[in-house]
Amino acid sequence: MYYADMGIHAIHTKLQRTYPAIYSRIRAITFPEEVLKGREFEDHILRLFNLNQETGFTLKEWQGDKTLGDICPENNRHPDFVFDYLGQKFAVECKWRERLSSKMGQDLFPADKLSIYQQFSAERSIPVFIALGLGGKPSAPKRLYIIPLPQIPSILSSTKLIEEFLRPSADAPFHLTDFITEDYSLHKK
Repeated sequence: MYYADMGIHAIHTKLQRTYPAIYSRIRAITFPEEVLKGREFEDHILRLFNLNQETGFTLKEWQGDKTLGDICPENNRHPDFVFDYLGQKFAVECKWRERLSSKMGQDLFPADKLSIYQQFSAERSIPVFIALGLGGKPSAPKRLYIIPLPQIPSILSSTKLIEEFLRPSADAPFHLTDFITEDYSLHKK
């Protein structure tokens, strides 16, 4: 049954739930615009992995970012995705912004979030990468950066360094080489 065209009173009568329960559920499933944009960017990143047997990439985990008001599970703080490439695991956190702000550290990479990602990487013994989309739309960013987590502090100290992690195309399928660098290779687990 679809309730999209029904008012709150009709839903109350049909479901026989209290008004506070209905309001709570509506708030839980009605996402702010920034959450929807984040999910749209996650979808874009996931499409670039071209998940099938031929590419070797497998999606192992996808954080659902579930919340009910201020209540959320601890794993919401983990990176968005965990992938496996022929036995090698790595995680990807997705961030999309219309433009880089002068407060990039506070906006994108606050110290507490970096600490959580570093702990996640250490506990799981897998590298974490930040997929940063800039400009365009979340489903079609103009620029896409793949940044190894250990490089974030240097980028924050000199934002010009971010250009080292720019992909030639924001919509080209991913290859393993997008996630292997000389100083940040994948670990077997």
